[in-house]
Amino acid sequence: MFEFKEEKRSKFCGARVGIIKTEYGEFETPLYVFAGTDAEIRTLDKKSLKEVKALVANTYHLGVRTNKIKEMEKSGGLHKYMNFKGLIMTDSGGFQVFSYGFSREHGIGKIGFFPGKSKVKTVKEENLAQITEKGVFFKDESGKKKFLGPEESIKIQEKLGADIILAFDECTSPFHEYEYTKKSLERTNRWAKKCLKIKKSGQALYGIIQGGFFKDLREESARFINSLDFQGIAVGGPLGKDRSDMIQVLDWIQPFLEEKPELPRHMLGIGKPEDLFCGIERGMDTFDCVIPTREARHGSVYTKNRRIDLTRGSMKFKKGERIEKKCLCQTCLDFSVLELREMIKSENPRKTEVAKLLTVHNIFWFQNLMDKIRKSILEGKFKEFKKEFLKEYIRKII
Repeated sequence: MFEFKEEKRSKFCGARVGIIKTEYGEFETPLYVFAGTDAEIRTLDKKSLKEVKALVANTYHLGVRTNKIKEMEKSGGLHKYMNFKGLIMTDSGGFQVFSYGFSREHGIGKIGFFPGKSKVKTVKEENLAQITEKGVFFKDESGKKKFLGPEESIKIQEKLGADIILAFDECTSPFHEYEYTKKSLERTNRWAKKCLKIKKSGQALYGIIQGGFFKDLREESARFINSLDFQGIAVGGPLGKDRSDMIQVLDWIQPFLEEKPELPRHMLGIGKPEDLFCGIERGMDTFDCVIPTREARHGSVYTKNRRIDLTRGSMKFKKGERIEKKCLCQTCLDFSVLELREMIKSENPRKTEVAKLLTVHNIFWFQNLMDKIRKSILEGKFKEFKKEFLKEYIRKII
């Protein structure tokens, strides 16, 4: 079971609120989807996991790299395996085509969507992904090759039983030139049609708009995805050198998205606070990103004023001060910043505990931000809320 209904739209931009319905309940959009790569959110126990509204699990890691899928299929799918009643999405494995492939060859790291204006590259590594017409051969840690193509990806995702699944694609590199991106897109389009043909389940299958930072390719991709019978649309791949380029890509494809307003729209791998506003303003409904949970594990938390790195010894806090004043997350209710800092300095296992506490805060904070954005759209005050929030929120690591 899967339904999406738009409830209200801003009169001044593409921002909208909606509801996604699944057999596990109703989920309000805009919605943040947190990284649950290996069918878990690292550091969180089952009690804390219940506070999470949505997560995305990884098709490649669960179905190709490990044998976890056998346990999950035996349990009856991801929801039952995790005892989780929130919304679950599974990616297709397309991002691993990039992260195991040209990400290593081009030396740009796993998050390579905004590599900067200059093509400054880090140490190059061996490309572990061999792309063919039928799919991709991945070389694992032992040197053995493992295959994943559109048919395998869909069958794995059907076994995992997520509410939303994605078509298998290639996430290209920000440094790929036009000709390569065009060939990749043509292949991805063929894979998209195959995914629709193979799918037998009642899960919602999203098609993915690719095309790099090339206007005609993005438009071609959006036009093609619109022509097929997908239940949702995702935007993937490299989005240019900076945020202004990302906005440009969204502006290119927005007219095509409006041809099918009944479909939910998802942005892959995007989730910084300022990026959320850019996407929502242009009609995006859901977002997934590792930022809230990964940065929590490294000691960073989000507040209405800025992102704060609690590992920095030069920072000064008052006794009893919380991460954020008036925050109602369990971490802020129970611990001061100074207490959290002491945990960070201490030895294991307290480091595991503080990582959990910071993860709890970041998840609560991002979900609360989405709730506030939703409320502002319903009240017709999205632009005012965006201006007020971004004026106060200083993107600065201290």
